[in-house]
Amino acid sequence: MRYNICGYSQEILLNYNLDCNDATLLRTFMDIYTSSSEKLEYITIENEKFVWLTYGYISEQLQLLGSPRTIKRKIDKLIEKNILKRVILNSKNKKAGKYMYLAPGENYSVFENKNTEEKNQMTNAPHQVTKCHKGHDKVSLDPMTSCQVKDSSIIDSSIGDNNNTHTEEKALPIIADIMKKYNELNLPKYTFRPKDRIIMECIRTLGAVNFFKALEIMSRSSFVKNTFSINMIFKIDNLKNALNGTFNDRKKSPEKETLLNVSNKKTYKPNKNNEELFKLLGLRWLFGNYYKKWN
Repeated sequence: MRYNICGYSQEILLNYNLDCNDATLLRTFMDIYTSSSEKLEYITIENEKFVWLTYGYISEQLQLLGSPRTIKRKIDKLIEKNILKRVILNSKNKKAGKYMYLAPGENYSVFENKNTEEKNQMTNAPHQVTKCHKGHDKVSLDPMTSCQVKDSSIIDSSIGDNNNTHTEEKALPIIADIMKKYNELNLPKYTFRPKDRIIMECIRTLGAVNFFKALEIMSRSSFVKNTFSINMIFKIDNLKNALNGTFNDRKKSPEKETLLNVSNKKTYKPNKNNEELFKLLGLRWLFGNYYKKWN
């Protein structure tokens, strides 16, 4: 296997039963861990550096990987394999709570050693790489003396402070398309839309076709338009209910005017004992004898 995934050898990833999402999560963590951002908070335990992170923050940075709960499961998996290690503290900056600090585990060195070995092999290989220019320039035949092998890092300096708040990023293209469709359908107005990860979770759960279909169904529902907020619309259970027809407007059924099986063409004459009326009402045997008695 020639190509790496996020800078990690496919062979090593397979040996540890890791997939592309695990590799993406691991690479992102290491880029954060080695970042020089002043907003990062570290502690040192037994001469080893740990960085404070939350599942929610990682989920916001890697929305395609899933919810904070999904991120937690993946981190637990890496910890079980001793690729990462975790320390939980009960306070931070004199505030009580549970705070997670992460650091590379002992087995992470296997990934780094393999990367170093492969880079050395590529550096010592007797091949030449041509130097590329802009499209209108000719390609030079002069060999390059060096090239960058490792994937570019994902350095992120938007980590917030104790409240896990981060600077609002520009919406992803797919989110912009979804909100455009939302407004075109004249769904309930809003001031602040749900977070990207909430909307992406709806897409992942229902699929794009069913998701947009559910929005269209809701746009035709008087109940939804009159009672729902944007946050209620982007709840997965409500979207599923829309697909199941829960919010469809009910058609009023015509009222039944004829309650008795009485012909409108027949003329009923007064009867001394009203036996015919009792018969129609099914009350002949109940009231008939009493009626006769009092008459």
